[in-house]
Order: sequence, then structure tokens, then C-alpha cells
Amino acid sequence: MLLRKEQGNCSIGDYVWPHDGAVVEVPDWMGMELLAIKGHDYTEVQPDAEPTPDPDPDPVDDDADEMPTGTAAQVLDWVNAKDTQARAAAALEVERAKGESARSSLVTKLEKLTA
Repeated sequence: MLLRKEQGNCSIGDYVWPHDGAVVEVPDWMGMELLAIKGHDYTEVQPDAEPTPDPDPDPVDDDADEMPTGTAAQVLDWVNAKDTQARAAAALEVERAKGESARSSLVTKLEKLTA
């Protein structure tokens, strides 16, 4: 199922809506659950619809010493750009500090990179 999310820059597990209006393919069961949430901002998109381009791409500065605060994909791009193990450890510490709001799939990937 294809879902458009009106407010982007969020992720659920490995599914990332990088910008407002982004369209992402999710399993049907997940799409049905998200669409059932009261007050949600998801819309089902027909498969033949054109993908929505990112109106304002926000590339990650791979050389920046400061970890990006965006999507899990942006964090992993930054980690993998250079000094992977040290950056993974730093990102893992930041993500774990979020407590229950930490992104579990990101934590798992970072743990593998620090092992």
C-alpha cells in the first residue's frame, strides 16, 4: 500500500517519509492501521500516481562533526561517511538518551556498527 504523509521528516521502523507529502510503500496491514488512527495525516495513494518529488532536499553534510537530527537514513549516512565506529557510538548514545522514543531499528543498526 502506498501512503502519503502530509507532515514529513518522520519514520516508523524502516519506513521513512523524508519530507511533507512524501509517498512510501508500506505493508497493507500497516497502512490499514495507520489509516485507522484518529486525526492521522496519511492518505492512500493509487499505484499509478506519480511520486512526489522532494521540494526542498536537505542533504546531510557528511563532513560535519555534529550528528544530524533528521531521519534514521540521514543519521546512517552521516555515520557511514567517515570514522564509522566513532560516529556510530556517538549516534547510539544520542538515540538511547531518547528513552522510549528512541528508534529501535536505528538503535539495532548502530549497535551492529559499534560491535
